[in-house]
Amino acid sequence: MILIHSSSGNFITTTENKEKNRRKKRTSRSFLAILLLIMAIVLTSLFSPFFNIININVKGNKTIDSQSIIDASGIEKGINIFRVNIGEAKQNICQIPYIDSVKINRNLPSRITITVIERKPVGYIPFMGSYILIDRKGNVLEVVSQLTNKNLPIIRGLKFNEFKLGETIQVDQEKKLAVIVSCMKEIINYQLLQQVSQIDVHDINSIQLTIEDRIKVNLGDSLKMNYKVNFLKQILDELQDGEKGYVDLSNEDRATFRPNE
Repeated sequence: MILIHSSSGNFITTTENKEKNRRKKRTSRSFLAILLLIMAIVLTSLFSPFFNIININVKGNKTIDSQSIIDASGIEKGINIFRVNIGEAKQNICQIPYIDSVKINRNLPSRITITVIERKPVGYIPFMGSYILIDRKGNVLEVVSQLTNKNLPIIRGLKFNEFKLGETIQVDQEKKLAVIVSCMKEIINYQLLQQVSQIDVHDINSIQLTIEDRIKVNLGDSLKMNYKVNFLKQILDELQDGEKGYVDLSNEDRATFRPNE
């Protein structure tokens, strides 16, 4: 054994140096072996037909058919599951106006699952002899020539020059759209959507509702919307079937109902 005097005054044996070098070499070989194994697995996964897509499932859709969603995604059967660009496929699907969000999972070895959440229509906006169908956030879903769902209200009082499918409608007065969104939220929360036949925001200080074409409602301004719609719900529950009249909720301290004579 040869002893070597270090600059610090300690003695280091050549045997210790050799052992350290051997350990370093073993570590390097192990790392290289693991790296080569990972590369082999990756290459096998990318090119093996075992991972080719044989099934694409779509969940959560009710309005948009599954094939339309698959076509929009750009994902095709027969391609390698690891070569699918999940981010790009999501963006493609979200171009469909009715799609609010999407999640895509790889189910190894050969199945893709697409789960979507659809936007739900809540009302119609008249536009040049047609109707724009919007969701509860004011996003444009589609344009129809006639009312396809008589249980959804017609929204009046909004002015705009253009719109884009899948995007929030841009109106001349943003406050009016905010009022519609706030009002819709409470109408849906209190399960009145199918009873409300019209919402009019020509005057945002005197918001008008029509209930089943038989009861007119003045909500006043948009303040305390939750309180007002809750109160309206209680009044409607107490009225007789088919009863007609006028409900005034513009005064927060006093709600009145005046039946038609």
